[in-house]
Amino acid sequence: MKVSKFFSLSLCLLLVLALVGTASAQDEGKTLVTGISMVGGDLETIDPSLSQTSSQIEIVNQMYVGLTHQNEETATNEPGMALSWETAEGENGGTVYTFQLLEGVPWVHYNAETGAVEQIMDENGNGRVVTAQDFVYGMKRTLDPATGGAYAYVLAPTIVGGNEFLAGEGTADDVMVTAIDDTTLEIQSPEALAYAPSIYGLWMARAMPQWAIEEF
Repeated sequence: MKVSKFFSLSLCLLLVLALVGTASAQDEGKTLVTGISMVGGDLETIDPSLSQTSSQIEIVNQMYVGLTHQNEETATNEPGMALSWETAEGENGGTVYTFQLLEGVPWVHYNAETGAVEQIMDENGNGRVVTAQDFVYGMKRTLDPATGGAYAYVLAPTIVGGNEFLAGEGTADDVMVTAIDDTTLEIQSPEALAYAPSIYGLWMARAMPQWAIEEF
């Protein structure tokens, strides 16, 4: 999807409010200045499922918060959208990861007319917040062969049913990533993989707004 077409959608994907502080700080107004090398010219996409260049991924990382975040100095996993996570033994030697998510993180967009960052509202006038289901949708969308995600192969082996779905031999229902409730996400790994939480925090595994993607 070209950046000109995707730009309006990208505005409603911002998780800036999770990063810039309290409501009082937001009222004062904050500006984020960043430098990104636009190697190869204009960005083709900033869709998490499709992004593959360093420039695209850098923007996605600034717009979306992953389940986990890897400390650049220690390489250890730190909380992102997940406050904490637990592991349990799964079937056939696999591992079940249960993530407890931050509650009440809003989906927001930038209003160019007013210069304000505003929360997205649903059809009933209620503010939209990031939920476990948004992560379920995002991961399954990345793994859907119809999406054509360049890095879907990285995520696929870490989720039961992922390889099969990506290969067109299974369905989305076979992919074992589940929203237990709005703030509890369960992922079943086919093996005991020490690096799995790092993979679950990568750009192609981010929460995505199903309502906006399907509309546009």
